[in-house]
Amino acid sequence: RRYIELRRLIENYESERLVVCPFRVYRGHDELPLRLTKKIDLICAEEGNCRIIGEGRHVEIESPQADVAIRGFKFVGADRGSLVVHESSLGIEHSICRCYFKR
Repeated sequence: RRYIELRRLIENYESERLVVCPFRVYRGHDELPLRLTKKIDLICAEEGNCRIIGEGRHVEIESPQADVAIRGFKFVGADRGSLVVHESSLGIEHSICRCYFKR
């Protein structure tokens, strides 16, 4: 699976819960991070085997409607913070569980 396909799947998903099978994608330097702007529970079916690898930023939580839970993902190589919560989403509780971060 390519990074752009993963981004489209997550950003356009209509349900509040998305369970994904294990994958490994490489985020190119010129590709935008995943933008989470609505309620979503994003779960890796096999903990630690859903990997986003690459420079820059991997995920941005950015919206007053973004109620986000991310479980079991591995983020590798980010040099600008793997996961960033924008000010517009600060009043909401987000859950990042059993995720792994490696520079």
